Amino acid sequence: MEFFTPYLEQFTYLGILIILLAAGLGLPVSEDLVLITCGFLAYNGIIRFLLSIPICLVGVVSGDLILYAYGRRYGQNILQKPMIKRILRPRRIRKVQLFFGRHGNKTIFLARHFPILRATTFLVAGTMKVKPVNFILMDGLGALLTVPLFTSLGYLFANHLDMLKKGLTHLEHLAVVVVFVVIILVIIKQNYTSR
Repeated sequence: MEFFTPYLEQFTYLGILIILLAAGLGLPVSEDLVLITCGFLAYNGIIRFLLSIPICLVGVVSGDLILYAYGRRYGQNILQKPMIKRILRPRRIRKVQLFFGRHGNKTIFLARHFPILRATTFLVAGTMKVKPVNFILMDGLGALLTVPLFTSLGYLFANHLDMLKKGLTHLEHLAVVVVFVVIILVIIKQNYTSR
């Protein structure tokens, strides 16, 4: 078994990178659960914790950057493509655009923490021609918080991973509700102040 350990470890890192990249591009896999799983793998000695953090950061930010670049290259036209319309509802796109109008680049940082908004926000950031430096800075800062946090949670609670996954799912649902409440309050405030 010791003979195979370096190979298992090496391909595990590549697998993590590919899965996180694909998750950022829309693969229906929770990025956060992948990060927690990395912590679990590190706890069990399959991968190295300190090496997994930068690999996860690269995977997460690269997936986001590809979506951003796609939006930047094709502009608003990309939002009219049937496949994009099926995945990203026009109503959600309008809400993200409105939020961008009000809060600018902070929107990118905030979206990094809400799984349901990530893909839409990063694609819209590209279509709105956000400067690449600003996108990488805001997304990178957000990832610098979430990647070590979720990987550490997986490591610290490796013995209670099922409980942690359930808690995270509830937290994601709560985050979605909070975002929608904030959006509704912003719209109400906007309508109230325009009168």
